[in-house]
This record gives sequence, structure tokens and C-alpha cells, in this order.
Amino acid sequence: MDAVTEQALASWNEGPARRAVLDYLHGATTPGPAFVEPGDRIATFDNDGTLWVEQPLPPQFDFVFRSWEEEAKADPSLAERQPYKALVERDQAFFEGLAVQEPQVVETLLEAFARSWAGTTPEEFDARVREWTRTVRDARFGVPYVELVYRQMLELFDLLRGHGFRVFVCSGGGRDFMRVFAEETWGIPKET
Repeated sequence: MDAVTEQALASWNEGPARRAVLDYLHGATTPGPAFVEPGDRIATFDNDGTLWVEQPLPPQFDFVFRSWEEEAKADPSLAERQPYKALVERDQAFFEGLAVQEPQVVETLLEAFARSWAGTTPEEFDARVREWTRTVRDARFGVPYVELVYRQMLELFDLLRGHGFRVFVCSGGGRDFMRVFAEETWGIPKET
């Protein structure tokens, strides 16, 4: 394996995970039984918890909950309906229903999403997300969420791209939300 590849994962600890990645790349890019044709080199990663923080909640929820709290302040009648009511009352039990996909909880969230973004153009949505990335700070670390990206994963992305892999990110969160900052944060073009 070349010296550049060996040094590529600079912030990784030496150990089985790092060695497995380097061994895989060597096999995938060297003629032999594990070789992967350049056109077939695809790497896909999950977003929350893999690329950036997800505790105490995924960053997109911070964005959405702040929007819903603003809506409830502007229209106090919303405070009597879920999920606004759960936000106003800080009802953690309600949101735990999301983790287990309780149909009633999911339905109220989908209704709120539809209400919040009805009539919003893609440009307006992008602007709101950009403003959020510039102004909102993670409560625990005091920095913008886009600064809470795992350096090890960015190094892995660079290493994979350097070996001809196309890198994609998937998420249970919103595609349009992630596309606003994906290129500047992870180096993944918005169109991907």
C-alpha cells in the first residue's frame, strides 16, 4: 500500500477498523479477486450519528422544532394540537413515540411538516436552512451543527474519492435539508 494511503486516515487510531478500511481499499483498487471496477465504486453512509452528532436529537429536529415553536408563538391555537402541544409542554413521552414509529405521532408530525412548508419555494427553504446553519449553535458544544462533523469520516470520504469511489449520504431526515449544506460540509455536491 502506498504511503499516501497509509497517511490518509491521520486522525484514526491504529487498529482493526482502520486496517480493515485500508485493506479493503487495497483489494478494491488492485487487480485481483476483490477488485472493483471504477464505475462500480460506490460508498454510501448514513447521516445522523455517522457524519455528525445526533444526540440529544438529530440536528434536523432542532431546525424543525424551532420552526414549529415560532409557528405556535405566532398562532397560539396551535399549542392545543400535536406536535406543537408537545413542544410547548416539553412532553418527551410524545416524541418517544416517534422513535417507535407510533402511527398517531408520525401522522401529526407529517401534518405539521406539510403545514410548515406549504407554499415555500425551494429557494426560501434553502435560505431558512442556511440561516439556521449560520446562527444556531448546538446546546452542548456551543458551535454550529455543521462544525460537529466527524473528522474521521471526512478523511474517509477523501480517501475513498481519491480511489475513484463516488460517495453518497442517505438519511432518515430530509434530503432537501441536507442538500443545503452537504457540499460545503461533506464535499458532496447538492445534485448527488
